[in-house]
Amino acid sequence: MLLVELMEEQNKHLNIQVFATDIDEDAIEYARLAAYPESIAADVSPDRLKRFFIKEGSTYKIKKQIRELVVFAIQNLIKDPPFSKLEIVSCRNLLIYMDQILQKKILPLFHYTLNPDGILFLGSSESLGEFTNLFIPIDSKWKIFKRQSLILDSEAEYPKIPFQDPRADYPKPAIRKIPGETDIRELAEKVILENYSPPCVLLNEKYEILYFSGNTDRFLTPPVGEASFNIFKMAREELRYKLSAALHKAIKQKTQVILENVPVKYNNSSLKINVTVRPIIENKKSYGLVLVVFNDRTPATRYIQKKKKGDLVAEENTHISALEQELQSTKEYLQTTIEELETSNEELKSTNEELQSTNEELQSTNEELETSKEELQSTNEELITVNSELQNKVDELSQANNDINNLLASTEIGTIFLDTRLCIKRFTPATTMIFNLIQSDLNRPISDITTNITYKNIVDDAKKVLKTLVPLEHQIMNKQNEWFSMRIAPYRTMDNVIDGVVLTFFDITKIKEAEAETQRMNAIILTQKMR
Repeated sequence: MLLVELMEEQNKHLNIQVFATDIDEDAIEYARLAAYPESIAADVSPDRLKRFFIKEGSTYKIKKQIRELVVFAIQNLIKDPPFSKLEIVSCRNLLIYMDQILQKKILPLFHYTLNPDGILFLGSSESLGEFTNLFIPIDSKWKIFKRQSLILDSEAEYPKIPFQDPRADYPKPAIRKIPGETDIRELAEKVILENYSPPCVLLNEKYEILYFSGNTDRFLTPPVGEASFNIFKMAREELRYKLSAALHKAIKQKTQVILENVPVKYNNSSLKINVTVRPIIENKKSYGLVLVVFNDRTPATRYIQKKKKGDLVAEENTHISALEQELQSTKEYLQTTIEELETSNEELKSTNEELQSTNEELQSTNEELETSKEELQSTNEELITVNSELQNKVDELSQANNDINNLLASTEIGTIFLDTRLCIKRFTPATTMIFNLIQSDLNRPISDITTNITYKNIVDDAKKVLKTLVPLEHQIMNKQNEWFSMRIAPYRTMDNVIDGVVLTFFDITKIKEAEAETQRMNAIILTQKMR
């Protein structure tokens, strides 16, 4: 926001890109939302809130104009490759949590990532330490420094980039060690694990193999096509379904499950194996892990010259027992599958109920919207009718106003309309013979207007009429020796409310001249009679 304001103040347009990085993935995801609580109004000015934020409910969301200037990314300053060609690096109150060894790695990286004369902004409790030759202080109080152009030899330990490491360590010659107690123990454990422990695999919660121990090629084989470590894809066909049932049972009941004498074909021969499935629940770190152990129980092969009839019957009984055991395993696998299907069916039913409820709510909302649409349409029609009536009234008022203006102008009677404060609301052209009025004098007090008459009590008379509501009449003369009959009366509205006074001036000059002529003739006649 500061950069945008500064660009507008300088009347410049620059391409700005801000990289906001953190090692915490949750913090980056939260920052990407660009949403803030209402409490930011205490720290952000109302002008900036109005200009750069959008109010959504109880939160303020930053506008797209500002959000697009910032790129949020997860970055480990110590391990990840640094950015380059930056104008400013703000790393405040981070170095105080690191020891001197890490600080010696990071400060040269800041020097590398900045452009010439780039700015480094540290926290108030942080310093450059021994790297004062890399930066020039601009403001020591606020810990603002400028990059100094120097060629670094090997001060900066740049993080290693995959597939490209010019500083890769060359292999060092092996140092022969004298066998000791530790080497002997490790050697003994290795021999025991490889030759005497049964083969086993460690699975995660997705049934993917995390670790192999021993030779498992008799029980597991790589799948054809896309590479996968899923044990169901790698297990031999005779073992797959029984192993699936055993895994589901062991995980569900959190107990060890043993499969005995499972026949498995390997290299044109039949093996008898025991499979032990054991969930590992010793601690939280191992939660969800399962250990599958394979134990070959195939008896040693003996050469038999001739089989007796009893041996054949025994062999058939053994074969029948194996088939029955396989059938039982298949039943268990089917039962497990049925249980999983029932669980999935219940979840689907629950989801279906929720969808039905949502559908009903949407249908209800749709009906309300239809009703609101009809009401809005009806209101719109009423507004059209009212608007038409108002337009007719406006036309009638305009016509009446024209009629009144023409009437007042044709009568040649000077008229002034004053409000209750004795300010001019309206006047006719004939009034200009008495008052020096122009159109801009509207809403001015009558006392501020100069007159062409010798009578000085017009304002007092108007106040008296406004107070007593009794009209007053006076005969007045202007400076051109013209006579007018002035009448001051209350201004009444249609509701019989007093809303000011009306001053009218009627030209009686001819009447006065006729009266004077009549008096002169009477005086002449009276003089002749007296003679």
